[in-house]
Amino acid sequence: ISNLERARLLSTTGNLPVAEELAWRELFRAPDSPHAQWTLWEIYSREPNLWTVMPHEGGTFTARFSPDERLMLTAGQLDGIIRIFDVASGRVVRSFEASPKAGTRRAYFTPDSASIVAGGRDGTLRVWDVATGALRRELPKVVPALEDFAMAGSGTYGVILTPQGGLQVWSLTTGQLEADFSTQAPNVMGIAAD
Repeated sequence: ISNLERARLLSTTGNLPVAEELAWRELFRAPDSPHAQWTLWEIYSREPNLWTVMPHEGGTFTARFSPDERLMLTAGQLDGIIRIFDVASGRVVRSFEASPKAGTRRAYFTPDSASIVAGGRDGTLRVWDVATGALRRELPKVVPALEDFAMAGSGTYGVILTPQGGLQVWSLTTGQLEADFSTQAPNVMGIAAD
């Protein structure tokens, strides 16, 4: 058992001074250790985590729960990999990886939890089947680059924000541009899902 796990266990029994000492010792050994930082957070918050995971090297812009709250997805901002976790156990249930690799800006579960809709930094939109892992639809590089992405219409539409502040709505069913609000609403800073 590692010193960090020992610290986590000791903190749950109320032995905070020893737990703190172990966790701080590990943080001083490895100042960039997210595991040591999370352990200290758990000790000081008095709220233990169910599980801790570093799903993507380079971080993520997206962590979303499925509508039934049984699953959680994360999307790598650099590796572009989408991982689905079982919330109760922290176990990876499925991973999705597109080729070529491009970071994923945002990803969403559809309301029925059957699909994941994702927008890549390279401007590609993808719809994945949660049960099989199959790529249901891909709209390659609909824009040269994607600053932000939101799902709308229960997964029927993808709303894209370009780095120049342009706003576009794409049909994920037909693959067609439905509306371009770039001139009517210039310099949009961010968008949100419905």
